[in-house]
Amino acid sequence: PYLTRCMYQLYQPMRFSCLLLLPGRIYGRHSSSFVPFMDRHNCLHFDLSTVVPTQKNCENVQSRILEQLSAVCNEVPPRCNAVWVHLLSSQCSLLPRLCAPPPDGQGFQLHHAKPKSLSLYRWLGPGDDRVPAFTTHQVAITADATLREVYEETGLQPTFRALMGVRESNGIPSTFGTAEILALCHLSLSGSPTEIASQLKLCPIVSSSSFLK
Repeated sequence: PYLTRCMYQLYQPMRFSCLLLLPGRIYGRHSSSFVPFMDRHNCLHFDLSTVVPTQKNCENVQSRILEQLSAVCNEVPPRCNAVWVHLLSSQCSLLPRLCAPPPDGQGFQLHHAKPKSLSLYRWLGPGDDRVPAFTTHQVAITADATLREVYEETGLQPTFRALMGVRESNGIPSTFGTAEILALCHLSLSGSPTEIASQLKLCPIVSSSSFLK
């Protein structure tokens, strides 16, 4: 049920292939061919840094890239929340056509830039755009957000007891290699949790000894 079917065009004229994309798997990220991959957040990534067109076919390759992105954005693959495009600084000539609103462009937004690359995205999922802004550090859940998240995802109203510790994780792939700060809180709960399918697969209450194992 988590397979997403996406049609992509290779750089030979009139040649098409079919690719099955599985969330959490990377397809062709380090390949010399231009193959999209689906991340664990159901976002489709087009890493154009793997495309090295020659001077003779540069315009032809760029046109096919834009055609492929347009096809994906117009026919949203199942369970695809967003489309990402990763460019080298030498590929910035694509920006006007990527960022212009449809039908003149693809409607992408600039998310973040690094010394030699930049990343754009277009939200395709239901509801409001849920892609977080780019930062050097990301705070996962702390303070009142801890209580709110537990309530929103389980239906339980927790009570804060104590801060047990703070952990910093570096090089998180889902945050583009930035650091994530996570606070471990001691909460008390009453009642039984209510599973919300859109938020969690399971939400059982377990003992601290079982959790530590």
